[in-house]
Amino acid sequence: ALKAVGFVPFDDEIKKVGLYGDDAWRKLPEKHTPRTPSAVWTPEDLAKLIAFRLDFEDMPDGYEPSLFRLAKEGDATFAVTSEAASTGKKSYKCTDRKGLKKAFYPYIHLAPRKLSKGRITFRFDAMLHKEHPAPFYVEFRGAGSTDDVGPSIRFGKDGKVEANGKTVLAAEPGTWCRLEIAFELGAEAPKEYTLVTEYRGEKQSQRLPFRHQTFSEISWLGISASEDADGVFYLDEVELRVE
Repeated sequence: ALKAVGFVPFDDEIKKVGLYGDDAWRKLPEKHTPRTPSAVWTPEDLAKLIAFRLDFEDMPDGYEPSLFRLAKEGDATFAVTSEAASTGKKSYKCTDRKGLKKAFYPYIHLAPRKLSKGRITFRFDAMLHKEHPAPFYVEFRGAGSTDDVGPSIRFGKDGKVEANGKTVLAAEPGTWCRLEIAFELGAEAPKEYTLVTEYRGEKQSQRLPFRHQTFSEISWLGISASEDADGVFYLDEVELRVE
């Protein structure tokens, strides 16, 4: 049969498969320990698949990334845009509208299945529209939903940023800021998180308590427009790490 179709074996070519270029690039994989093969994936293996990093540069304007579950109404949505960017040329734009069926529309979220171990780091760049700012919040919730909240960050229309009710930053609408939230999950993990803010060259770090001391797992990570009003905000360099 092989002779009939004229197949020519290419074993030698298969042996050449891999990275090509300078030595530093070709040796890069050696710095990382490969995953140990196993008959089944453990919960720890699966948890790593939740992680992501988005800069939106390779997405067309108007695209709604399927990574997030999106609740929208009409043109009130989250979508890629070239209107603004903290780095590169694109970002993730939220357009809010007055009079929606639910005041917290639109929103995006992830719903991990009982992520209860490891170190979590979530970072993002944010900017309120200069003329039409839309307030929003970023929140981690556990099995108890809104009564079981860990880190909770709220951006006001005036640019003030509150963490668990405490003002931690004042970022003028029309300017970018960067936030990083980091905490641990596990039986012995502290009920608090580290919040790092960067704005106009100034970087600050502080420890804050979870909103509810019952928070021990991530069942929901969401970003939501928080008022019944017209407005816009932008996100960029959005990254979630699970270690």
